[in-house]
Amino acid sequence: MIATSVRSPRRMGHGLPRSVWAALVLLGLGAACSGGDDGSAGRLVVDGRAEVASPGEAADEVTGSKSVQFGQRVKVLEGTAVLRLDRDRELELRAGSNIVLQEVQEGERRVVQPLLLEHDLLVQAPPGARLTVVTEGADVTVSGGAQVSRGPVVVVSSYGGTVALRSGDQTSSVSALREVSITADGAAPAPAPLTYDANDAWDRRFLSDAIELGNELEARSTGFSAQISPTEAPSAEFLLQLLPDLAPHANVVRSRFQAERSPGEAVVGAAIALEGTRGTFDERWAGVFGFRDEGAQWGLVALDQGVTRVPLLALVDGAIGRGPRAFEPIPLPDPSSDDDEVALPSGANGSNGSNGTRPPVTNAPSSATPSVPVPTTVPRGPIPPGPGPLNTGIAILDATINALVDTLSGLLRGLGGG
Repeated sequence: MIATSVRSPRRMGHGLPRSVWAALVLLGLGAACSGGDDGSAGRLVVDGRAEVASPGEAADEVTGSKSVQFGQRVKVLEGTAVLRLDRDRELELRAGSNIVLQEVQEGERRVVQPLLLEHDLLVQAPPGARLTVVTEGADVTVSGGAQVSRGPVVVVSSYGGTVALRSGDQTSSVSALREVSITADGAAPAPAPLTYDANDAWDRRFLSDAIELGNELEARSTGFSAQISPTEAPSAEFLLQLLPDLAPHANVVRSRFQAERSPGEAVVGAAIALEGTRGTFDERWAGVFGFRDEGAQWGLVALDQGVTRVPLLALVDGAIGRGPRAFEPIPLPDPSSDDDEVALPSGANGSNGSNGTRPPVTNAPSSATPSVPVPTTVPRGPIPPGPGPLNTGIAILDATINALVDTLSGLLRGLGGG
């Protein structure tokens, strides 16, 4: 690359305006990073260890920054590396990534068209720019950000922008937040929702907000579905009650509602459709549930619809708060109420079953018959079993009968003198 230094125009002594010098500097940088007659293809910056090899020559180990040439092979041995091709386009490599810097002609420019030999490559080109990577079976042209991985099959995952695939005379595209697998013969099925790994550095860089939001929405969806009684099947009217903001779109909800969808799924999806910014409500509803049914995580669905995190969570939480619960708490008795006592059945307190009075004890003086009051009510709550012989397992019954037995036994002992 061409090393360019910037000095004050006055000290240079040429008398050119500052704006002219700035333009010359930018042109110099552009030529330096786009390749030139010296064979420069870009600048490799390594954080770790990499090797660079020219055809037919032994590889040189690189641990810092190095200018690389067209036709050279670059492989990262440890850590990561960035290959800056120009001001707009760059490639990122990580341990195992192995590419060849092929040269192609675009008009009067010599540009790099990397050939991916193995492992992963992160391709970045802003809107208006593009960068093509050659893989087994297809050429991948990226305008935005995408990961290209070569293993048993080639997987192209689009983080943003658009990705065009060309295999022979066949062309196709991969929209943002989708991915496609390309077989060795160049066959590519329809794109599917992007699958991410929360521990992957590239996935976290582009999708961290979507990953976190997806976890929160999934937890709310699962929890809400669990709190709804299985006998209370969700319906369009049920959803309209939970989300009053759906009222202007009631006809769409009624026509598109799917009863087999769980309550949590219905609430989260409808909330994303409400908060979405892309297309009509009918289009957003179809897009939300269509993408979800293809297997997309909720965070990707929200990102795909341009939804803002805080309002969406507030909307979902409000709907959950309006929902019924499967189990209502059992009211506790009021300690100040007289209803906390239970009347005993007739005869249960030793009465004759007619007027509640005890029959007189015969053959004994009145002084030998103590007046023993027997309660006609028993407080609620657990009652410890009495010492009597009855043990039915029904605490209130055992305690009452055993108390009566103890009372009568005491009276009989008094009468008999023992």
